[in-house]
Amino acid sequence: MSTTTVERKCLACGSTKLVFGKKGVHRHTFVPHKVMWTGYEIAAYVCLDCGAVGEYMDDKELGKLREEQAKKK
Repeated sequence: MSTTTVERKCLACGSTKLVFGKKGVHRHTFVPHKVMWTGYEIAAYVCLDCGAVGEYMDDKELGKLREEQAKKK
């Protein structure tokens, strides 16, 4: 994750020994509703302690989602 401002932890065991990357051959996105076509990019990780695989949204993408949701209120 290139723009994260916080130390990420494994969602399974709490370890900070994470290796981030992408899943699959295409860009995976989080799409919060049906009319959103592009979605928000996420980063996948594997935990070097427990082997869990998880995902986090980059701070920049999370900011975009927050702005979009605020506009709806």
